[in-house]
Amino acid sequence: MAKKSRRSGRVNITVKVTIVPEDEATDEEKNDPSVARIEIGGEDFIIVAGRADVKPAPKKK
Repeated sequence: MAKKSRRSGRVNITVKVTIVPEDEATDEEKNDPSVARIEIGGEDFIIVAGRADVKPAPKKK
């Protein structure tokens, strides 16, 4: 039986997003199923775009 290879170790993930107040978002942005809705300080916002970068974490000494 062949062994499955596993990646081990830590990674750093950086996520960059665009957060728009819900009342300023377009109807297309509001109806997009991939957007996230959040509340900050009692106000509603929509996360309309995002990009993630994944890099190996620095080695611990």
